[in-house]
Amino acid sequence: MSEITVVLQEGRENIIEKGGLVLASLRVAQQLFERFEEVIQIELETGQFIDELFRFYETISSDQIIVEFIDILRNLIKSTTSSQKLKLKQEKYIMPLIHLMENKGENILFRIAQFLSIIIIQMNQTGIIQQEDDLQKVLENNGGLAQIVKIFRNNNIQNRKINKFCALLIGQLCKALKIPDEFRSSVIQCLKEISDDNFQYLIESSSLVLSRLAECKANHTDITTGEFVNLIMKYLQSNNHKIIDHGLLLVLNLLNIGTEETQQVVKEAVPLNLIRQYAQSLNEDIASTSILLIDQLQFIS
Repeated sequence: MSEITVVLQEGRENIIEKGGLVLASLRVAQQLFERFEEVIQIELETGQFIDELFRFYETISSDQIIVEFIDILRNLIKSTTSSQKLKLKQEKYIMPLIHLMENKGENILFRIAQFLSIIIIQMNQTGIIQQEDDLQKVLENNGGLAQIVKIFRNNNIQNRKINKFCALLIGQLCKALKIPDEFRSSVIQCLKEISDDNFQYLIESSSLVLSRLAECKANHTDITTGEFVNLIMKYLQSNNHKIIDHGLLLVLNLLNIGTEETQQVVKEAVPLNLIRQYAQSLNEDIASTSILLIDQLQFIS
């Protein structure tokens, strides 16, 4: 990988002359990652290739990026553990990609937005109630969040999954915080509508992000209006254990933090018999959250 790293360094200095060599080298790296996943593990721990790759992304202009330069991001997602993905959740890896999102190509926007949504949703859970996302202030101050919002609000984008990924990013970055008024309703509505998507990862992620947004009372009205009852039923009747657990967490956070009015709306939406069944689930997360939820519902008249 050292030779490929050198090529990336040279490409940063002269992308016009070295672009073809960079492309060929990245294809070799991608083939190595596909055949030997342990290479990614080694590079993340001790190598220089990953850092040099993102320095390359940071240096070249957004109009110089091509899909082939970022295809390797899919390998980074596919072959890394949750803890390794969390390691990639740093400003030095995130901002170069947000910089490249100034490119108007939808294939490029899709790949970058998907990668970022998978990385940024990772959290180092500390057990602190209403824990905020560590990157929120960073991306708010350096313009990264504004760029994501700009893409989310771009109605000219044909591939709407790009907007959905951006909604996930905004929602996660605003974890336990009030989403700004000017785009709160549209972001939360988009996250709720993802429940009808055919992409399971999107539903898993949007249900998780909504549960995290419910850690702030100011987001509750937008979450509980509209088709809220149907939304909860979709989550709780899912065949996907992650979606069920996220739905339970969403309900629990709304009850724990919400006003009396919110609590009543949520109580009426919750299928108590189903929650009691889940309390006996072999899935520890689902069972424990259901038990907490049943206890909480007892105190709401």
